[in-house]
Amino acid sequence: MTLTNEQLRELIATTSETVVSSEFTEDQVGARLAAWQKAVPEATFEDQLNYILAEQREYSEALLYQVLAQVLPLDE
Repeated sequence: MTLTNEQLRELIATTSETVVSSEFTEDQVGARLAAWQKAVPEATFEDQLNYILAEQREYSEALLYQVLAQVLPLDE
C-alpha cells in the first residue's frame, strides 16, 4: 500500500482515535491508575513517572500495531 504524507497522517489520526476509544478511555485509564496506586501506595516520583511511561508505551505499541496492520500485509 502506498500512501501520501497526508493520507498517512490521516490514517494515524483516525487509528489513534480508535485506540483511545477502545483501550484508553478515561474510565479505563482511571481504573488502571487506581489499581496501580492501590498496589504501590507509597509511590515515589520515579515510580509515578515509570507508570506514566509504561501507559504511554502501551498506547504507542497499540497505535503502531494498528497502523502497521493496515498498511502491511500480515500473516495470520
